[in-house]
Amino acid sequence: MSTPGLPERRLSMLDCASIVVGIIIGSGIYESLGLVAGFAGSEQMLARLWIAGGLFALLGSLCYAELATRLPEEGGDFVYLTHAYGRGVGFLFAWTQLWIIRPGSIGALACVFADYATQLYALGPLSLPIYACGSVLVLTALNVLGVRQSTRVQNVLTGAKVLGLALLAGAGLFGEPPEFVPAGGSSYVKENLSLALIFVLFAYSGWNEMGCVAAEVRDPQRNILRALLVGSGIVTLVYLGINAACYRMLGLQGMIEHGPVAVTKSLGPGAEKALSLLVCISALGSTNGMIFTGARIYYAMGNRHRMFKPLAVWSLRYGTPVVSLCVQAVVTLGLLIGFGGTAAGSEPREAFRRLVIFMTPPFYVFLVLSAVAVVVLRRRDKEPAPGVYRMPLFPVPALVVAVASAFMAYRGVVYVVENFSQPDHQLLGPTVWVVLTTIIGIGLAIGQRGTTERSSGS
Repeated sequence: MSTPGLPERRLSMLDCASIVVGIIIGSGIYESLGLVAGFAGSEQMLARLWIAGGLFALLGSLCYAELATRLPEEGGDFVYLTHAYGRGVGFLFAWTQLWIIRPGSIGALACVFADYATQLYALGPLSLPIYACGSVLVLTALNVLGVRQSTRVQNVLTGAKVLGLALLAGAGLFGEPPEFVPAGGSSYVKENLSLALIFVLFAYSGWNEMGCVAAEVRDPQRNILRALLVGSGIVTLVYLGINAACYRMLGLQGMIEHGPVAVTKSLGPGAEKALSLLVCISALGSTNGMIFTGARIYYAMGNRHRMFKPLAVWSLRYGTPVVSLCVQAVVTLGLLIGFGGTAAGSEPREAFRRLVIFMTPPFYVFLVLSAVAVVVLRRRDKEPAPGVYRMPLFPVPALVVAVASAFMAYRGVVYVVENFSQPDHQLLGPTVWVVLTTIIGIGLAIGQRGTTERSSGS
């Protein structure tokens, strides 16, 4: 029997897998296809990169399956890092999630939705900010109203986007290739595997979100592992299918110059609008999943840190962390308006790129710590509780994820350093925000008492 005012175990394996797939398959695949093709340099390398991304997601899922079944509490990485390294590190993670990582991710996806929604039906000069900010507000409201409502929306959006991508792949695999005049010749293909991998891993990002809702999963020892493996497997197959379809229809050069929208030319008039609708659905599905899981992190932080106790309010009426959801929405809207460039006349794709860069380095730094936490916790707890999943080939999967994540963090910092002074990149404001909020967070984290916690509690 569930306790009033606390998370209830309502999520089935289907709900969990839908959250994983719904978050991963967002707008990233559309934004990344042409970039990865250009940096891959050949068809063979293109396929290897997307397979490598799937393997990374699989290895990461194994890490998080062990962490989530070992500590099936609300909050995901916040809980894992607190138990592995102490209250200070856990606090700093939640702090950066609140002010940098989560609103940056949600805002980037909202920008993509606004871009394609405006192509479908423009709302005038303020179309972009209305769509971007409106999507955050509407999806937050749905999440406030209850877990069942938000998961139903997530399941519908996930099913629609997977079906749409399958239809797109079918059109590419069985349709008639269109004729294109190359825009720039082979000079478009410039092999740079490190940059290609950055965009591949970005398209696969989101598999780690399952741990944020572990306290709401029915039979977590079984369903969390199944959801992670099923979810990452579906995403890998979908991505490989889309790449094969695009390559068959367009070739490497066509993928670089025209992107996936060109595949729809074989479907007749109106197909491009249908693809725009598909991208909108994908972006909304990812945004909804990020909103849903993000609020659970702040709820967990409020339970453990008195300074943020208001965030730990779990609504008796709706069965959701209402305060955390509302605070998350306010911060996201602030970043969208301040750094996302959602004002009239702005370029949504540039806003998307800027917000992704904004959150990439801190996100992957903490992913390194979470992967290593698997090793720390297993060596500390020689005899785990019954039902805890233990990854095979320990500690290889955790070390691979840690090294790859460290590389992503490094490349993100290098990009900012190399382009900091470029006026067209507008990185000054976001960089100052990241540095200042991180310094404040470190100062607050140092003040946290205690070292390592072995049990949950408020």
